[in-house]
Amino acid sequence: MHDDEDLFLDHESSDLNDPPTDQADVVDDVNSIDCAMVGAWNLLGRALGKISKQRRPGLYVVVAPGDHWVSTMRAIVAKVILGYPCRGPRRPGVARSAPSFLVHEWDAGGDAKKGNEIRASVESGLREGRIVILLTGSRAVVPPELGAAADSTIYVTAPDRECLAAVLKAVDPVARRTSLRGLNLNAVTPVTLRLAYRPGTTATSYLRRLKALTQGSKGKASRFDSLHGIDKAKEWASALKLDLQLWRQGKISWHDLPRGLLLAGPPGTGKTSFAGAIADHAGIAFVPTSYATWQTSGAGHLGEVLKAMNAAFAQARLLAPSVLFIDELDTLGSRGGREQRDDWWRAIINALLEQMDGVASNEGVVMVGASNHPELIDSAILRAGRLEDRIDVGPPDVKALACIYAQHLAGRMEAGVDLQRIAWMSEGATGADVIRICKTANRRARHEARLVTTEDLIAAIGVDGVVDPQDLWRVAVHEAGHAIVAMAHSALRVGGLSLVSREKTAGHAAVSMARAGTLSPADLDAMLAALMGGRAAEELAFGDITAGSGGGDNSDLARATQMAVIAELSLGMRSEGLIWYPKVSGDRLVQLFGQRPDIEHAVRRRLDTAYTKARELIEARKPTLDLLAERLLARKVLSAKEVMDLAGKAGSEAIGPLACAL
Repeated sequence: MHDDEDLFLDHESSDLNDPPTDQADVVDDVNSIDCAMVGAWNLLGRALGKISKQRRPGLYVVVAPGDHWVSTMRAIVAKVILGYPCRGPRRPGVARSAPSFLVHEWDAGGDAKKGNEIRASVESGLREGRIVILLTGSRAVVPPELGAAADSTIYVTAPDRECLAAVLKAVDPVARRTSLRGLNLNAVTPVTLRLAYRPGTTATSYLRRLKALTQGSKGKASRFDSLHGIDKAKEWASALKLDLQLWRQGKISWHDLPRGLLLAGPPGTGKTSFAGAIADHAGIAFVPTSYATWQTSGAGHLGEVLKAMNAAFAQARLLAPSVLFIDELDTLGSRGGREQRDDWWRAIINALLEQMDGVASNEGVVMVGASNHPELIDSAILRAGRLEDRIDVGPPDVKALACIYAQHLAGRMEAGVDLQRIAWMSEGATGADVIRICKTANRRARHEARLVTTEDLIAAIGVDGVVDPQDLWRVAVHEAGHAIVAMAHSALRVGGLSLVSREKTAGHAAVSMARAGTLSPADLDAMLAALMGGRAAEELAFGDITAGSGGGDNSDLARATQMAVIAELSLGMRSEGLIWYPKVSGDRLVQLFGQRPDIEHAVRRRLDTAYTKARELIEARKPTLDLLAERLLARKVLSAKEVMDLAGKAGSEAIGPLACAL
């Protein structure tokens, strides 16, 4: 959680919520404060109020907000229950002699001998009428018999605004108001609270250091809400967070949680950032590792590599609950997939599988892997109980790109920069590409001592491609033709137009189905006509066509041919009768057409009909075609709204139905 509100420090708060200033284990001297103890005292005081009042003998399971709080809270839990004040003299009626207390820590990593000793001590303490405290970082690791025997289970909340107010009040008693903006409360731990303190510091200076300590850095988690275009992955992370909360409360077992996740996608799509964001969102530790890390940790011998791998898993268990992130999993390949040194890779993969299968020792560890080429990963790694879930992470869409630009240019761009337009110009870019573009634009503006402008961003994107004015005008007409045909069909929607060259295309028209779901024959015919719209517009405007409609397997003609083939073979839309064939593409299409000329003729008829329809639609809307092409040539990019507005300006009565969702 990131808190953006001001924090008012109340100097009239109750004793239990005041920072302790008279206890030796909290304040060493007048100039030294243990801020972790202050925070722990506040959190425990609020959670243990009922026990503090009644002080009845019995077994109380106290669940700290994570293992990292257990040792700090153990040092003071008895004093908090006894009602020791955190400030000033003892309350009237609070005896100096403490009742009989037993305080034990319980963690998943303890050995059997230690566990038996704690059980025996608990049994003895209950027989003798003592108050027995079992302090743990997770309810799930408490043995069932002790959990069932508990008179009460108390969950201590994680550090919050009230806890921070107590700490700041102890650090700087005269402070009245400060801002928590930029503070990641999920990352506040006893360590960060202590590291931020300096004798005599002010509340403002303390908070500044604490914010720096809780912000993401290499090896630490990234902010969950700063990632865009990965909605499915965010849903997975949010569900995991809820499951972790239920697990900590003992309501579900670790076996009920997903064991692992594979993030698959091209480089630069934010897989590593998202893995860290999972930990950030859940408020748990993040342990990144990779084969490259294992190999460079020592002399590079197999034994050293395996030792480093085991150490990564051990660290994740030590910090549990945690996310163990294994990057570039495809580097390992698969067993039997390499002629040379297969024994080496087989040993590493077998060791990795053994670590993944350590169900008991891996409790509290969520495994996340990332790969640019998931097809190269050994299939055993992806089986149930290992990296059993998979989410494909692709380049962000236009909406997400605009958000990423806004995030990285915040406070550094002039008013009026159209980020939606810039996002369209860079469609297909990854998050890493956007960061590079922003850095380049910032550098250009910085050298001229001004804010970033639209022109800076366009220059950074590198809009070049077609430079001949006549060729560029033809491309603009071509893309406008796609839009004209699409807007004439209610089944289609236009997302925008662009003259920005990318890969092998000189321009781009975003046309898609207006609604998800089933595809009717009319819907398919509409999409075929829209794909033919660029070629039809060129022929109408120039009297001829260029190779722009054909060529590669992603060209207009190639996509239309594939769609027509699928309609004939797989979608049950063939006029000659019902039959189903698997999808065919590439060289197999040539073979199919050679063997089945009837199918080739059927596909040809569909494409010819679509082209005729597209040409008729554009002929009836020539003024709209010219206006769209002229504006596109001038602006390089047109958003969906701009396309719709221009179409209406040209005369909506000549456009036909405009039911596309824009």
